[in-house]
Amino acid sequence: MDEYEKASRALVEGDAGPMTTFTNETLGEAWELKGEGADQHALQARAEPYALHTVPVGGLMLFAGVDVQHTWWDINIWAFGRGLESWVVDHHIIEGNPANDADWQPVHHYLQRRYPHCWNGVTMGLTAISIDSSDQTQAVYNWVSKAQSSLPNLRAIKGKPGIPIVGAVTMQEVNYRGRKISRGIKLWGVGVDNAKDLLLGQLTIKEPGPGYLHFSNQLPREWFEQLTAEHRVLKRVNGKDILKWIKRRARNEVLDGRNYAMHAAMAHGIHKWPESKWRQLEQAIQPAQDLFNPPVADGTAPASTAPVSTPTARPARRVDDNLFAPISLQ
Repeated sequence: MDEYEKASRALVEGDAGPMTTFTNETLGEAWELKGEGADQHALQARAEPYALHTVPVGGLMLFAGVDVQHTWWDINIWAFGRGLESWVVDHHIIEGNPANDADWQPVHHYLQRRYPHCWNGVTMGLTAISIDSSDQTQAVYNWVSKAQSSLPNLRAIKGKPGIPIVGAVTMQEVNYRGRKISRGIKLWGVGVDNAKDLLLGQLTIKEPGPGYLHFSNQLPREWFEQLTAEHRVLKRVNGKDILKWIKRRARNEVLDGRNYAMHAAMAHGIHKWPESKWRQLEQAIQPAQDLFNPPVADGTAPASTAPVSTPTARPARRVDDNLFAPISLQ
């Protein structure tokens, strides 16, 4: 029973993999974690015909969540609009070693990419980036301390239970390969459980509007499986019933990336914006249609599905970079 005991301990700690292996392979029975979670098949079935690497109508700002692994970076870019309605714009994996400074160069370059908006071809850059520092911590600190002057609102983050999605900020020492800076970087806490709770609720919304998530039909099945890789289950701990998020499968970087992008958006304060701020942004990104500002396509998909940096219907124009500077809510 040693294998079962190890699997049970792993399950309590939030990893259902060993229990699945034990039940399916050792006992020869089918076992599936029961809990609250979204159905990846239903989500994929509702995917919409818009091209990745473009910003659909309604998306007014771009936010990135970056998950750092031992041998790759997982970059997730979402467009957000009013009421935290959001659209998947890009998912990209860059292989490399975070401990090697040179391997960060393509990551830096990719996060400077601009995306055409299908309303009229305006190109948009990222507004804010949240990058996880749980793995290769000092390498992430070192890169963020150097890159934050050239990438917008770049934040090093670390997931923690029991805190708000946008948690407290602490000062951390950068100590990397002889480069030591006391209190050299800000570390933002991320309430990952609260972010997952919010996502679970958003995924139950059936109609486009506030909180709704839009998916491109160009996303592969693996993307949807990673987004729904965890279930929320009721556990009894020390005599109390608590809700706990537990993995159903090993790979969950898309889920983490979504939560980090949500942190980037909320740290920017868009969930608190008044309607006047959204109207100002919308007038810049999606001006009223007329003879001089025709839409590129039908409002839901660009004229071309190729992942190009500019649309083919008309020359792209840039948005004033100051437009994406933090906006005072006073």
